[in-house]
Formats: sequence, structure tokens, C-alpha cells
Amino acid sequence: MNKKNVCLWGLEQLALIVLCKSGVEYFNQVGGNSCIQKSVEGILTIIFDVNDIIKDISQNTLGLMYLSEDDADRIDQILSKYYTTCYLSVDRERLKESAEAWIYVNIYYQENLLLLRHSHTGSACVNI
Repeated sequence: MNKKNVCLWGLEQLALIVLCKSGVEYFNQVGGNSCIQKSVEGILTIIFDVNDIIKDISQNTLGLMYLSEDDADRIDQILSKYYTTCYLSVDRERLKESAEAWIYVNIYYQENLLLLRHSHTGSACVNI
């Protein structure tokens, strides 16, 4: 089967690519001025963001060609603050493969995890 290639150069939203056999390969230029080309096969989904998450992560990864443990810790703190990303954490096994605009994450699954959105207090992930 020939894979379809999708370029993400113009993508301005926060997105998650679930790695799986899909017949679709997504590619992007990452790592700031180093112009690294990365691609993976999977299913892309947009994550709701009012640009706070992207802004926070971008400020912490600008120009990085790979991530350190400290970078991953800072990104995890950012992800944990928002109800749309609190179930994600940086994949520590793939730090050297991650870069600005291309961060490998683990999807945290818990059967009794409730994602809440409060208009007046922000958001939270709550274990029930």
C-alpha cells in the first residue's frame, strides 16, 4: 500500500499524531534553524488550544534539536496545566528524537480520569 504524505508546514494548531498503521505519513520541518525533516505514520488529531499551550511550549523549545530531561520536565509542567493536554507526558525514551515542533509524548490512560473545564477557574484533570 502506498502511503499518503501530508505536509504540516502550515499547521498553526496544537496537534497530536497517534502512531499507528494508517496509510498516512505526516511530515514537518522541526528543530528551528537546523531544518530537520521528521515524519511518522499515524492519525492526526487537533488539540484545542487558545495558543497558551503552544506559546508556553515554544518558549521552552525554541531552536532545540533534541530535548534534555530538564526540557522534558518543563514541558510536562506545561502539559499538566491544561485539561486538553493533562493526559500527555514527554516520552523520556525518545528525548533525542524530539525537537522544537516535534515532541514525542506518552498518552496517559486511566479508566477513572475525568477531564473538567471550568469557565471561571480554568481546567483540571481529576482522578475519581
